[in-house]
Amino acid sequence: MDIIKIQAVIKSRNTINKIHRYSLTRLIKQYAFLVNNQMVLNKIRKAEPNEKFMVTITTHRKRPIRDWDNLVGGVKQMLDSLTHRYSGFIWDDSIKLIGEPKISQTKAKGEEYTEITREPTSS
Repeated sequence: MDIIKIQAVIKSRNTINKIHRYSLTRLIKQYAFLVNNQMVLNKIRKAEPNEKFMVTITTHRKRPIRDWDNLVGGVKQMLDSLTHRYSGFIWDDSIKLIGEPKISQTKAKGEEYTEITREPTSS
């Protein structure tokens, strides 16, 4: 199992809806930069083509997102940043390769961050 911790939190879907599409691309690249950095520091290899993983994303926020759909909707940019196009933590975010990611949030006692894990699956 590979675990990375980045100093960014998942934005809610309501916040994402107010962001211009070019700024969304910038957000994906910012997430990817942080993920790449942690992969290098922790010596985590890039995913192989069509390699399957179980992915868990937990965001630790001072003000948790209240609605489940806002939390899940805000994860799209984070998942995009994990793909081979940006950081390579996972090959692709298709259901065939990552199934249904586990998404959760907790109330941060100190600094805000997001923890992402990947665990290889056999099928």
